[in-house]
Amino acid sequence: MANLTLSVDQQLLDKVRKRAQALGTSVNQMVRDYFTSVTGDDNLEADLAFFRQTSGQGTPDPDYRFNRDEIYEERFQNYGKS
Repeated sequence: MANLTLSVDQQLLDKVRKRAQALGTSVNQMVRDYFTSVTGDDNLEADLAFFRQTSGQGTPDPDYRFNRDEIYEERFQNYGKS
C-alpha cells in the first residue's frame, strides 16, 4: 500500500476527525473510500450482479408511451374524484 501526504487546513482536519469518529471509521479509511468511489471501483461485481438481476423488468411492450393524463384519470377514478 502506498503512503500519501496531504496538506489540509487544521480546522478542516479536526472536523473530519470528529466526523470519522462519529461514523466509527478513520480519516484514512474515509479517504480510501472516497478514492474508490471516484474511480468507480467501489463494488463493480456487485453492481453488475444487481444490474443483471433487475434488467428487463420494465414494460415488455416497446410501443408503450407514458401518458400522464391517463395516470391521473386512473387515480381520480379510484378516489371517486373524476
